[in-house]
Amino acid sequence: MKAQNHIFHKVTIIFWTLLTTLSFFSNRIYCDYDAIFADTHGSGSFIPLSMAQLQRVLNGNSIQACIICIALAFFYKYFHEHYLEKDRRIRNGSLFLGITLGICMILGTSIEAMGNFDFIIYNAFTIILAFILFLGYAYLFYAAVYMLFDWILLKQKDTTELSPSPRQELIFEKHPMISTAIIVGICWIPYIIAFFPGSVAWDGLRQLDFYIGSLEWTEFHPVASTWLMGSIVTLGRTIFGSDNMGIFLYTGTQVICFILCIGYGMCLLKRWKAPYWLRTGILAFFAIIPMWPSYAFTFIKDTSFILVMFLYMMLFLEYAYERAAFRWYKWLLFALSALGVCLLRNNGIHVVLLSLPFMLIFAKGQRLKISISLGSVVLIFFAFTKILVPSLGIPGGDTAEMLSIPFQQTARYVSYYEDEIPEDEKAAIAAVLNYDTLATDYDPEVSDPVKVWYSRLNVDNSNLPAYLKVWFKQLLKHPWAYIEATANNIYGYFYPQLRLRESGYFEHATAPYVDRGDFDFTMSDSTLWLRSTLENFLYALAKLPFIGLLFTTGFWDWVLLICSVFLIVIKKWKLLAATVPLWLTFAVCLASPVNAYIRYLIPNMMILPFFIGWIWFMMNKKEV
Repeated sequence: MKAQNHIFHKVTIIFWTLLTTLSFFSNRIYCDYDAIFADTHGSGSFIPLSMAQLQRVLNGNSIQACIICIALAFFYKYFHEHYLEKDRRIRNGSLFLGITLGICMILGTSIEAMGNFDFIIYNAFTIILAFILFLGYAYLFYAAVYMLFDWILLKQKDTTELSPSPRQELIFEKHPMISTAIIVGICWIPYIIAFFPGSVAWDGLRQLDFYIGSLEWTEFHPVASTWLMGSIVTLGRTIFGSDNMGIFLYTGTQVICFILCIGYGMCLLKRWKAPYWLRTGILAFFAIIPMWPSYAFTFIKDTSFILVMFLYMMLFLEYAYERAAFRWYKWLLFALSALGVCLLRNNGIHVVLLSLPFMLIFAKGQRLKISISLGSVVLIFFAFTKILVPSLGIPGGDTAEMLSIPFQQTARYVSYYEDEIPEDEKAAIAAVLNYDTLATDYDPEVSDPVKVWYSRLNVDNSNLPAYLKVWFKQLLKHPWAYIEATANNIYGYFYPQLRLRESGYFEHATAPYVDRGDFDFTMSDSTLWLRSTLENFLYALAKLPFIGLLFTTGFWDWVLLICSVFLIVIKKWKLLAATVPLWLTFAVCLASPVNAYIRYLIPNMMILPFFIGWIWFMMNKKEV
């Protein structure tokens, strides 16, 4: 019996090793029956056709595949001998994550390679192949998460407190704020020198155009954000007589606030007694990874939102950690940060309205304070947006922003089924979008080229009901086109392997629509070589193993999911309330016009490292 079990054990390891290796080393294509019919000498039966497809899909005859296969064999051997069936709680949570992440990989693989789900459902062979690849991914993630959860729980049971080194004592215990400011500041200096006075993004320059009246001021961008950015730049221009100094007054202040927020987070990690390896990793993450100085030193509305969202979440976590020490000034700061979240992003009000009530879970005898905070924030927000802004003659935002998803679905429908669309449906679509260019404008991952026509054509909103009627009719006719349109626009938020776009960092907006000659922002030619070096450094890091994952939205959404499931595994149900703002940010990304856009998810990317430290501490806290 022991011999049989031993053989079964080895066969199981070999089976999962080969399956996972196949998942990594298979060609991401579907094989059309017509294209391979000749390879089967005219046979139309399933087995010859499937074998012809199989030889085209397999791609494991390389040194890299052999190395990965051997490494996986040792990994699975260790897992089976030391972890398998060790803890039922961990097993169930890990199994759920393994299945979920495996599905994410298969769906993302198909959409990235094909732009649709043909890699999964094209024919019987692809269905079987996709299921096999799914099993390979799912088992790998199951084993990896199982070992991760078990390691965390073992570390928590180990009450031995390692004494910090003199350097750790100085940086993380004695002076966390000052040390963070010095270390991060020194690492960011090259970016400030190279990109002085700061990168001016398209949206940032457009908001300046709003502020000075070069473009009609609308609520397309948050009015509070436009006013803040415009007034500071105007102040700098007035004092220093230079557009560059006006921009630098804003971006320089932004950098200081960014560093102070990171320092505040490091102070919280000290109070939460986070392990030194975690604190070291977080400090290095913000000091070395270039996307942080990039966003900190960019003139764009998102950076100010990142900071208030970070402050909102840290105070949220701090309240859950020690309610009794949450003094009046922290309540005031919390209310101000919540108000900032509402005012500095158009969808921020939804994050606050849907997340702040969850603080009641942690409240004992303080529900009145939370209700007053929420009520005050909502009252001020609606007074600002519904009374003050209209009184200034600032019109509302673009309706197209709310129709990004259906417009993108219509564009895909027209691209694939244009010959099936009758004239009356074409007319209804043309009343809100440019029908003649819809197919060519369609970018599966960006809806802006399509939806921009709604504002360019000055569409009357009265045309929308007829369009929506056609939209629904076409949905019933070809629902799969709508599903694939939406999947193409969001898959990067759950698929970490999507390559980083090499654009959006360290750029000055130069398009004539926003660069209307009212400002003169210039970067020094003498630092051009440094700008090029730093930008290439960013994209080089983004292509390294492990480090490159830090630049992907899908990875951070996986981190959020893993953290949430871990809280369920350890039965800390109340702590899930703290994930609500993060999940709401994720939901907003899914409704956004751009797939896998770091700019939309970056608040979560800044918060999650500190959130992990908070979970580490709260695991052993008996009363929550």
